[in-house]
Amino acid sequence: MPREESASGDAGEKVRNDEMYISKVVGDWNIKEKMIGMNDLKEKLGDQKGPYQNVFLQECEYMNYLIEEIHRSLIELEQGIKGILTISEKMENLQNALTLEKIPETWNKFAYPTKRSLATWLDNMMKRIEQLSTWKDDPQNIPRVTRLNYLFNPQSFLTAINQFSKKGELNKLYIATEFTKKNFEEIDAPAKDGAYCYGFLLEGARWSWQVNQIEESRPKEMFSVMPVCLCRSMPVKADTTVDNSIYLCPVYRTENRGGLGYIFTAQLKTSAKNPPRKWVIGGVACILDVEGVSDEVRKTDDKK
Repeated sequence: MPREESASGDAGEKVRNDEMYISKVVGDWNIKEKMIGMNDLKEKLGDQKGPYQNVFLQECEYMNYLIEEIHRSLIELEQGIKGILTISEKMENLQNALTLEKIPETWNKFAYPTKRSLATWLDNMMKRIEQLSTWKDDPQNIPRVTRLNYLFNPQSFLTAINQFSKKGELNKLYIATEFTKKNFEEIDAPAKDGAYCYGFLLEGARWSWQVNQIEESRPKEMFSVMPVCLCRSMPVKADTTVDNSIYLCPVYRTENRGGLGYIFTAQLKTSAKNPPRKWVIGGVACILDVEGVSDEVRKTDDKK
């Protein structure tokens, strides 16, 4: 619908946009019902809590806080729009954020780093809730494939891999990465050692699913969807000899690299014609969350 030029028209569109989100999130999605029942979950687990269970319990708590704030603030805004409550400054800020398709500041305080617009952020949040809901139905086991890009704290899950392995002191272990040739849907059983993880996007280069190694990007291709990765705990190597067949690739939460955005270092296979130094100079990295790309689960066609 065309945007009205008058002040009253602007206000009318703002209300319509707000009501759309309230109707979608509170009504259609019934977001409040998506909260995880922590008491029931903890009772179901009993004393059978290992490193993975502790991580997912924490993830559920984080998500519950976020859901509670989204629901509370939208209900409050709805009452303000209807005249039941006086519109406050916080309500106005929320209203403006919804109009501009930005994640409201009060939601961001409980959320995870992202560069998404509001609409795709909400859709992505529902996928994160779905992963947690699947886990809570069988909390003694982790999912066949854990989507690291759907976790508030992916580092905790990687630490749990080291803890569960019991291969030594944590400061003497690292996460070894082995990228398979399978997509998310092709993994039919959990890993026997470590955990299958998904959600890696290669920025600045391309991952060849055929030869299972890093290659040069295609024209106009900024990101390359990577296959499922087997993450295993391994002792830190005493041998410091440089392996020119492996690129030590930093993994970040979003395109905003550095600082708290860094997660860990993955090991990517490379070829003699593309030594690791090439990717270092090119600033090649793995990113977990990219709007319009990171929800992809299908394998790209290397022949294109």
